Amino acid sequence: MHWKLNLLAGLCGVALIGAMFFFIPEPAATSNLQFSSLPQKTPPATKHLRPKAHLQVAPAVYNIKEGVLSHRTLYEALTSCEIPPSEVLSLSRSFRPVFDFRCAKPKDIYRVSLNDQNEIQKFVYKTSLTDEYEAIKKKDGSYTVQKREIALDKTVISKVFTINSSLYQAVADFGESQRIAG
Repeated sequence: MHWKLNLLAGLCGVALIGAMFFFIPEPAATSNLQFSSLPQKTPPATKHLRPKAHLQVAPAVYNIKEGVLSHRTLYEALTSCEIPPSEVLSLSRSFRPVFDFRCAKPKDIYRVSLNDQNEIQKFVYKTSLTDEYEAIKKKDGSYTVQKREIALDKTVISKVFTINSSLYQAVADFGESQRIAG
């Protein structure tokens, strides 16, 4: 859920910056610096250009699919989501320096963000509570892959039990898992 909010906030930020450049008037005085490689565009003196209110920046729409490998290969899991095989192979090649999918386990979790052509834009692969891998598609079609380690917050809790019969029974009577008595 947090990454959806981050994506939405990022898209809103891009739209806001684009709107700022579109609506900011040109300064009255110009400097003597000119860039010869950039074409100089001068609007006609008789017309005043006004922004059109009906123009809006459409946010990118992604289809998100999540799943657990559950005794399938990553290739099988992703192609069952109607992702083109070439996309899956490109993604797995990009992962090679960071993670080998031959070491994947049935309980590993994946989340993939797809564009409207079912092309992978972002891929998150979680192997444990603290290990997560993320691939983001670049403009050239390749992926940037990184391992993200998730830090766990540790809290030490002490509890007091009155033992009448056994330690296990006292823990159970208190409503705790008997595993902590071991």
